[in-house]
Amino acid sequence: MLFHSKMSHIVEITDSAEEESFIANNEKCVIFFGSQQCPHCRDIVPIYQELSNTYPSIGFAHVETSQVEVSNLDGVPVFVGYRNQECIDIALGASKKYLLNLIQSL
Repeated sequence: MLFHSKMSHIVEITDSAEEESFIANNEKCVIFFGSQQCPHCRDIVPIYQELSNTYPSIGFAHVETSQVEVSNLDGVPVFVGYRNQECIDIALGASKKYLLNLIQSL
């Protein structure tokens, strides 16, 4: 698990039902698909945590792709932004700029 802190505002999603529930229960949300085995994923974790604190009105979640089967991913990290249960944007890679743009587009 990438997020060890109990103080984190980031929800750990472990199956598709939890993912659907998270999206349904957050008007605006971001899901981070990443793996603790991926160096780029580990690098972006502190930024993702910082942004989850900066934007408390947005739901933030993580899917550990080494433990949860995820289809349609060519690589990680991937961030998917939702507004009103609709996918609004996707940010690929460990770029703070792209992730911030995604969050601000919600």
